[in-house]
Amino acid sequence: MKKLLLFILLCIPIMNYAQTTFAPVGAEWWYGGNYGDYADPQSPFVNSTWVDHVKSVGDTVVNGIPCRQLVTTVRSRSADNPDVVHTSVKTTFVYDNTDTAFVYANTSGKFIPLYVYNVSEGDTVRLSGLFNFFGDTTFRYIVDSIRTELYDTSHLKTYYTHTIIDNFSYAVNWGISFPNSGSGPGGWLNKGRYTEKLGGTLANVSGLYPTVTTHATDGRQIINNGPFYGKLRCYTDSAHSISLISPLPCDTLFSPGKLSVNDLEKLPSFLSVSPNPANEEITIACTKTLNTDLTIQIYDITGKRIAEKVLSKGQQKMGYDTRPLPDGLYFLRFNADSGNYYSKMIVQH
Repeated sequence: MKKLLLFILLCIPIMNYAQTTFAPVGAEWWYGGNYGDYADPQSPFVNSTWVDHVKSVGDTVVNGIPCRQLVTTVRSRSADNPDVVHTSVKTTFVYDNTDTAFVYANTSGKFIPLYVYNVSEGDTVRLSGLFNFFGDTTFRYIVDSIRTELYDTSHLKTYYTHTIIDNFSYAVNWGISFPNSGSGPGGWLNKGRYTEKLGGTLANVSGLYPTVTTHATDGRQIINNGPFYGKLRCYTDSAHSISLISPLPCDTLFSPGKLSVNDLEKLPSFLSVSPNPANEEITIACTKTLNTDLTIQIYDITGKRIAEKVLSKGQQKMGYDTRPLPDGLYFLRFNADSGNYYSKMIVQH
């Protein structure tokens, strides 16, 4: 008979499970994404207009309980002003025993279970999930499978879950809801995944804490709300160094628009950038007669726009001096009357 595991705040018995410390001092997580990506969970991760950096900065005591302080710095760009980076800082607190990690909930003023590691496939777990900075809600999930998986350089235990959806309009999990006829109220199946050390790891939509999935009335749109969520890019502590977005740096912050590695080689045949890698100069050529000027924007690896050039209507090529640029990877965005196109440029002196 499958177990029913009820975890009520601090009343959790200590079990024989050798989970290493969650969020040790010095641990860092990097997340990134774009809110539009969540409309379709199957779509590729195409751009990044915000980045969350979470760091365990030190030991402290909250309500008499020794814990660790996590400080999150959120950096974002807006479409209205893509050259300005907006920054905000938020703080949460966590601690763990041998089989469970806990997080401090501001509304209740208590620590609530965040991850339960001593579970088996088929178990049902009930938690109070922190899904924003001002409250928490009770939810139940079933452990579908437990696997040891490779994340870049580290093999870590990963827990696949789905939520028992008690509310037609939303569900809570480390993941998202998929329309699934005949499964749960309204035909929704809420899938999630969390990993020891890393936290939530469902691609593109999962962060450290459980998030809320809102079921739109049209049956298609998926919206997530939570303190930190997005694509897990990197994790480090004294024993692990994991990068999931190589070759980009963990803190890459693109301006709004499709500026991802997946889209950077999709130049049409009438546009070319050469030589690449470049030493002293690149030549940008256009063999097609355009109805308007062609604007070329050049970005560095952090997403900062460093130059903007214009290939005038009727002009077929132009040069750009790369000698002042440090060696490295750059991105080019072409704004033409037939659409926007992207390429990457390597400078190598």
